[in-house]
Amino acid sequence: MTQRNAIRAELNFLVPKDEYRHARPVYVASEGGADAGLYMIGQFELVAVDIGNARSVPEQPVLDREGFTLAGHSTAVSNFSDDRQVSDIYEAEVRDLVMAATG
Repeated sequence: MTQRNAIRAELNFLVPKDEYRHARPVYVASEGGADAGLYMIGQFELVAVDIGNARSVPEQPVLDREGFTLAGHSTAVSNFSDDRQVSDIYEAEVRDLVMAATG
């Protein structure tokens, strides 16, 4: 899908392999915040893709098809520069939002 005002960027995609048919690649979560790290086990390759505004497409993205979805959300956070508000309020809000979308 090429959109007007889309940008082109390189993203890492998992290389399809027979060994992934029966076992999923592993994502290892670390602690959150500024010390967060992302560790994934698998072979990846950079692929150039067009990135556009998903809010303007006729058929909305679905998590199981596109790997992401759009969800409306209002937050009780009044100041995102306040680390305490982000950790005490926003992190729980996002957790609940993700749980509602994924079960």
